[in-house]
Amino acid sequence: MTVGNETDNLKMRLSAMEIRMASVESQLNILVGSAVSKSKKRSTVEKEKIKAELLKKAPYDRKKLDNLKTTDMRMLASALGIKSFGTKREDLIKAILSKQKK
Repeated sequence: MTVGNETDNLKMRLSAMEIRMASVESQLNILVGSAVSKSKKRSTVEKEKIKAELLKKAPYDRKKLDNLKTTDMRMLASALGIKSFGTKREDLIKAILSKQKK
């Protein structure tokens, strides 16, 4: 084998290895990304615990509702049977207050 052929052969092998490494890196990024997104999501058990804690603190007045985070307020609404999807925060507060009066 000549030096030129050997160099070309090594270049081809290196190129193939780089392609494999890029593929492995891509797969690793997908796995790590999905693991991170799953770890940030609350489990159903955690959500139910939070809802129970929010209901224990009832009744809520305007000041307490203003101090709640939006996600907690939406969980409270869900626990009270109020649809919160697409509802503005102010409308959600009114709905929770009116639901508690009943």
